[in-house]
Amino acid sequence: MSAPSEPRIFPPADAHLALFGSIAAIGAGLHLTTIAVQGGGVSLLGVALALAVPLAITIVLIFLTWSVLLRSFDLTHLPLLLVTLAPLAAAVVVGALTHPGEPIDLEEPGELTALSVVIGLVALGAVVEVVGHELVGFRHTLRAWRDGEGRPPLSAPEVRPS
Repeated sequence: MSAPSEPRIFPPADAHLALFGSIAAIGAGLHLTTIAVQGGGVSLLGVALALAVPLAITIVLIFLTWSVLLRSFDLTHLPLLLVTLAPLAAAVVVGALTHPGEPIDLEEPGELTALSVVIGLVALGAVVEVVGHELVGFRHTLRAWRDGEGRPPLSAPEVRPS
């Protein structure tokens, strides 16, 4: 007879692991950007992807975590999510169109400007999310929280002896 296994943790309890990983990946993208600026042979597309993809994952995970924790899916958050992701997609497009496949060379005309545009667009994605949530999303969060006050709290499923 085998020993009983440990109970599994409720899946939302592990959501923070992916979120922390995506935040660390943002830091790795910033590090890759410094390597590219110092002549590390990284293309602008590589920099754009290294910055935009982890931020997009972080933002999507925040929206998903919100929905799970409040047990609510608010369609009014979808336009905010799309508007937040638009500058990230634009950053990747700029990276793809500026000297594709070639390493960043800041001596080339326009390279520094293109790099600045990519970094600015990625930063704009984060700013749009914060400002959008403060202007619109916060009211929806309060409404969802009030609507869910009668629900039992999220917890791990009960473990029944077998």
